[in-house]
Formats: sequence, C-alpha cells, structure tokens
Amino acid sequence: MKFSYLQIPGFSKRPLVPVSFRFGSHHLSQPVLCLVDSGADLTYLDMGVGEELGINFAKIKPLTSFSINGRGFIGYPAKLVAEIGGWEFFLEAIFSRSVRRTFCVLGQEGLFDMAHISFERFSWEVEINPRKEIN
Repeated sequence: MKFSYLQIPGFSKRPLVPVSFRFGSHHLSQPVLCLVDSGADLTYLDMGVGEELGINFAKIKPLTSFSINGRGFIGYPAKLVAEIGGWEFFLEAIFSRSVRRTFCVLGQEGLFDMAHISFERFSWEVEINPRKEIN
C-alpha cells in the first residue's frame, strides 16, 4: 500500500503512516502517525500509547536506549500488533516518555524483516507491502 509523505509544522515532508496498534484484546481508539525510519533500529512509541493499550509497565524491566545524538533514555519493551494499510505486523516496540506521540518511529527490527519498504521521495510516497515469504 502506498502512503503520501505528510507535512508536519516545522519539518519538511516525511514518510508518516497511520498505524493502529493492538496489545492482547486492547486496541487504540485512533491510529497513530508513525515515521517509517530506515535509520532507526527499533520501533519507538509514546508511553501514553502503551497505557491506552493496557500494558502494565510495572511488570516490564526497563532498558536504556540511545538517540541519534548519543543520549540515553529509558524505555520499556513490549510485543504488539501493528496494522498498516490493512496488513498486520508483529513488532516489538520500546515505549518511552522521551518519545512524543506526534512523532512515533517504525524502525527496521521487525517491520523491515516482514515487509518490502520502498521510499519514493521523488514522488513523495512510501510503499509498504508484506513479504510473501517470511523466513
């Protein structure tokens, strides 16, 4: 499925896609716009998203993750389902208060293993299609 790059105030156009998340029987009331980021190793989401999904962070061992500037921040890993363009992907995400809901990130681990991702900046589109065979 193709998605048009979106303009965010203060930024140039970005490959942002609406993602619906599910954790167990909990669903978000509305999709979250996430940056498809080939430079990010992991998927990062706002803690509020996890709280809406009913994730009990008190039972999860925190870890330290690092931003591009080398600063560490605390996050909580959890496995969930991401629905993108009608397709479901099983991902591990890091939830953190250092991530803003308006700028969540879909990284390489998981999504890029399960889907063909094509960035077409010349036409301001990103295409995400599940792979037919997943090893």
